[in-house]
Amino acid sequence: SREAEKKLIKNGLNEIQEQRKKSLIKILFNQVKNNFVIYLLLGAMILSFFVGKNVFNLTTACYEQIANRIGKLNIPTLSVQEGGYFTKDLSLNIYTYLKSLSEGKIK
Repeated sequence: SREAEKKLIKNGLNEIQEQRKKSLIKILFNQVKNNFVIYLLLGAMILSFFVGKNVFNLTTACYEQIANRIGKLNIPTLSVQEGGYFTKDLSLNIYTYLKSLSEGKIK
């Protein structure tokens, strides 16, 4: 038809043009460039590397205080014990935390 010829002249053939493939580095960069959490974790990793291993030591009393404060919020709470932090007081800290968490909710 005449209209189809006009569109062919104006727009060209209806073909899919092959796009250049993005490199894996570019794809990764595009995924993380606006992700604040990635930068936060990277900063924490760098800080922990330079600060040292034993700067952030929580005592059993710290676990008790943290759990009491969480318990006083009186909201459903999920506690997850992450591995890799074995200390001689691990079982005492867990016991104290859970006991204080429940006591904080009762008060």
